[in-house]
Amino acid sequence: MLAAQDPKLTVDELLCADITLQPFELDKDWPWYERDYTQFLMQHPEMATIVPISEKDDISEAIAAGLCSAAFYRGKPLGMIMAESSDELGFNGLLISDIFITGQFRGQGFASPMQRLYYQQHMQGFEFFFGYIHADNKPSYNNALKQGRELLRQEVYLPAHLFL
Repeated sequence: MLAAQDPKLTVDELLCADITLQPFELDKDWPWYERDYTQFLMQHPEMATIVPISEKDDISEAIAAGLCSAAFYRGKPLGMIMAESSDELGFNGLLISDIFITGQFRGQGFASPMQRLYYQQHMQGFEFFFGYIHADNKPSYNNALKQGRELLRQEVYLPAHLFL
């Protein structure tokens, strides 16, 4: 788990000037999200179990809570960021559950400003920002560190059949 308490992050106005966050709308945004995420998983099948596409029901819950945003760069779909409220470790926390950058913008440094804008929108409502990242997902891990998050704990899971 990587977390930041009240991260002191500034949003680079020049970098973010052309990025906008809008509430994610299933009718309008699901088609490009599903298409681009499916394409990403086809290109990187090893990531299918590490970062599966979010379910529509989970997105609907995040939308209802006001915690799912679609990001646009100069009017084009840039990505999606989704979270849920959590009281992990006794804090009023925001658990980041999905961050996705569309194919045409992946690897160009957009994940950081997109997240910072998202955090800026939710700073007043939460005191703890965190997320679980699979150990093999190095890009997400490195990006979380850029957002001021620190390694809080590591978890190891073992299949039950090993104990039988």
